[in-house]
Amino acid sequence: MFAAEDLVEIVRRQTEAQIEATRTTARNANYMLASVIVAALMHAVSTRQSQHVPCKPRPSIDEHLIGVR
Repeated sequence: MFAAEDLVEIVRRQTEAQIEATRTTARNANYMLASVIVAALMHAVSTRQSQHVPCKPRPSIDEHLIGVR
């Protein structure tokens, strides 16, 4: 038979282990979420760059001021 102090210590250790396991699970989930966000952002940037249409060349200052080409 366990003494009350022994049972309290057993429960304390189990609770501590469960808390640490929960922290580890949350940390791993955060890392996975961060990697998914980074991958999505990288995909969005690469997709946008591949669809980029070059702008028309800007007119020179003379063309801009007097409309001469």
